[in-house]
Amino acid sequence: MRIKALEPQFSIATSRLASAIHHQLIAASRNSRPRWKQLSIIYADTIPEVRRLLGESQQTIHLPVVKGFMLEWARHLEWPLCDPGCCDAIGVEVPNAFINELKQYGTVASFELLLTDTHKTALASLGNNDHDHRFGLIVNCPLWLQLAMDDQWAATFEKQLGVVIHHEMGHFRHQQNGIRSEFLAHSRSVGWALSASAMPPSREAAVACLETAHPDVWYNDEVRRLFAEQGEAAWRLVRLWGNLFQKHGLSRTAAPAAEHS
Repeated sequence: MRIKALEPQFSIATSRLASAIHHQLIAASRNSRPRWKQLSIIYADTIPEVRRLLGESQQTIHLPVVKGFMLEWARHLEWPLCDPGCCDAIGVEVPNAFINELKQYGTVASFELLLTDTHKTALASLGNNDHDHRFGLIVNCPLWLQLAMDDQWAATFEKQLGVVIHHEMGHFRHQQNGIRSEFLAHSRSVGWALSASAMPPSREAAVACLETAHPDVWYNDEVRRLFAEQGEAAWRLVRLWGNLFQKHGLSRTAAPAAEHS
C-alpha cells in the first residue's frame, strides 16, 4: 500500500533507521563469532544440507546449526526481543524514536524487525500488509549463515548486510514489483556503499570504483544493469544518496545512529 511522505525528511528517517539496524546487527554478530565458530565445527557435516535446502527454497530453521546461529545473533542485540507472533521468527523491538520519526514524516502505522527463515531466496525483505501501513524488515537468516560464520569474510558480510538493509528501506517508497523499483532501491544501496569515502566525480569513476573496491556489490547483475541501462540518470541518483548519507552522518563508516527519545 503506497504511503504519503514528506521529503527529504522521510528518506533521512528511513536512512537513520537502516543505519541503526545495521549497527545493531553488526555489533551483535561480532560478539556472536566465538559461538558461531563452534557451531560451524560441530555441524560441519550439516552445512551442506543447509545449502541444499536453501537451493530448493525449503525451510531450514529446524536444523540445529540454523537455530543456534539465529539465537546467538539475537542474544547479543542491545535492543530487546519481543513476541514475533509466529513460531519461526525472533522479534526485535525497535526503539520508538525511530518509529516516531517515520510516522512524523510519512503515513507509517508501525514498524518491526524480524530475524527469521523465510525459505525464500531473498536475503531480506521489507514486508507490509496490502491493506494498511504496517511495515517490517525481515532478515532471512539462513541465507547469511555461511558468509557470516566465516571469519575471513567478516568485512564482506558486514558491508553486504548494510547494502541489503539500505536497499530494502528503498522499498518504503517503491513497493511495486518490477525492475524500476529495484533500480531505485539499488541506487540507494550503492550510494551507501560508496559513501565511506569521497563520492566519485563521474559515472565512469563510480563504475571503476565499484569494479575494484566493491566487487561484491558490482557482482549483482541488477546493479550492473542500473549503470548500463539508466546511464547518467542512475549516477545522479546514486550520488544524491551518497551525499545524503554523508551530510547526515549516516555514511558507511559513521558511528551508530543516536536513539533519541
